Amino acid sequence: MPSADPRIKIPDFMSPWPSKQHGWPWEARMHIDSQSIIAESEQWVRAYEGVDGTLVDKIMKGRFPEIACLAWGHQTREQCLLAALVMFHFWVVEEVTDHEDEASVREKADAMTQALQHPGSSLTAPLPVTEWVGVRMAADITTKYKAIGTYESWKFYVDTFVDYLDAVVGEVAVRNKPISSRADYLRLRVNTIGILPGIALALIDCDLQPGFLELNVVKSLMSLTVLIMIHQNDLYSFDKEQAQGDDSHNGVRVLMEERKIGVQEAMDYLGGETTDLMREFVYLCENLPTLKDERNNQHLRVLRDGCISWIIGIEVWYTQVTMRYGMQRLDKDRTYIPTKI
Repeated sequence: MPSADPRIKIPDFMSPWPSKQHGWPWEARMHIDSQSIIAESEQWVRAYEGVDGTLVDKIMKGRFPEIACLAWGHQTREQCLLAALVMFHFWVVEEVTDHEDEASVREKADAMTQALQHPGSSLTAPLPVTEWVGVRMAADITTKYKAIGTYESWKFYVDTFVDYLDAVVGEVAVRNKPISSRADYLRLRVNTIGILPGIALALIDCDLQPGFLELNVVKSLMSLTVLIMIHQNDLYSFDKEQAQGDDSHNGVRVLMEERKIGVQEAMDYLGGETTDLMREFVYLCENLPTLKDERNNQHLRVLRDGCISWIIGIEVWYTQVTMRYGMQRLDKDRTYIPTKI
């Protein structure tokens, strides 16, 4: 009797996405200065004393800085470079949170929070913590952000990055514990995925009006973007994470455990849910309301374009850039043979 097909199919949850004929922002645009941005961001991170060169090598081999050049490819070179530096900072932070205990991560998170909120001021944390590369990066990035962005956008960036830091501290506490439900998983993942600071970067030129971020349409756009990107990451990264035995905090695994189903069933379920979210997102983007305040109206459309660019940029990176460098084994039918543990 022939064995069952071992291949796993990642559903095409991008099916509601407008065709390429719609052009930008629905079609990803690599920044015209991407090569120099990637080179300069690598040079920046390697210049930090104490940075793990092996980690930087891994980041560069994975072509991760290209995400910044895709997601913020429509912005100025200076803004896109800042986004690339922010992404390097995320990876440095995640390297620590993946391996250190909760008390150590909390201490570093508090020092980074102070560095983000008050760059140039004396930090109150113990000297070894304030000299840690992640804290120095935080101070450098927030200073660069304030120099080229509006105060309101900078404040949004800092507030959401601090929320991210608090969330990763919380995740450390349950690092080695299975998550019992998708509801618990999503409550945690909404902030640990770090999407909102990236959305702030899309608004870097906007002098946001008081209350703008609380508008229902703004919250809907951002919420849909975050949920879609959580699912994108879970679907595309599951194989690598399960092969490393590191999938207990992946949405596919959480769904499998909660519903007592197999990998393909979980992929199909999550893919269908993502398709529905994508359909809702596209409809909202194509039918934005006209707001009474003209500045709010303009900023809403900047936000929409930034969210679209974030989603399509990461999708292109997962399915094209990584494939180009031999890191993604999806075939033309979006199937792959699972990596053995």
